[in-house]
Amino acid sequence: MMSQMSLILLALLCAVRFNTITCCHERDRRSLLSFKQGVVDPSNRLSSWSTLPDCCQWDGVHCDHNNRVVYLYLPNDYYFDPISNNHSELLRGEIPEQIGEMKDLESLDLSHNNLHGNIPQGMSGLSFLDVLNLSYNHFSGQIPLGTQLQSFDAWSYAGNPDLCGPPLQKNCTIPDNTEKVEENEDDGFLKSLYLGMGVGFAVGFWVVCGSLVLNRAWRHSYFRFFNGVVDRIYVIVAIKLQKFR
Repeated sequence: MMSQMSLILLALLCAVRFNTITCCHERDRRSLLSFKQGVVDPSNRLSSWSTLPDCCQWDGVHCDHNNRVVYLYLPNDYYFDPISNNHSELLRGEIPEQIGEMKDLESLDLSHNNLHGNIPQGMSGLSFLDVLNLSYNHFSGQIPLGTQLQSFDAWSYAGNPDLCGPPLQKNCTIPDNTEKVEENEDDGFLKSLYLGMGVGFAVGFWVVCGSLVLNRAWRHSYFRFFNGVVDRIYVIVAIKLQKFR
């Protein structure tokens, strides 16, 4: 029994030593699992992604001799029936940012699905990407800027009416906030003006009234002056009225 176990262990060690047991790169595997977690797969097209340990053997995935993922092919050409207009088999969800970690990716086809949201910025760093097809989904927003994604033809993004930016002819419009900024500046100026007027009035009022309250001589002088002014006005008005009679 012990000799059989030893032979089995020796065979496993030899298999690992001479690379007869292969497995995809761990970073690529994590990126693919992030993609799987971010989508809804009603037709179980990604079922092998849960059962097989080596992601190079997963459906739609192909690796090179270094076990790096170079090919991801998940279009829905064979699952979508245009006659019945059945969308129930389409992959739904968003592409995760982690897809940009598959640095050796050369071909990516996710066409004819129901994917939505923005195209991840990380995809602009896939420098080996030679084939791209994201057509006929529901992607939106600006195509990430970078020489890689702008090098493809417009057909790579066809059927996504909410996408904008090169290489598409549809420009991305940036909301003009100039008027709002000017309005905010005017509102701020008026608020500062009213605040200054209020503070000035309060300070002036309490300076005058406080002086009269605290200083008896000033208070008496003020009221004598005020009474004198009233008397003069009364006399002037009485004389004017007397002339009209």
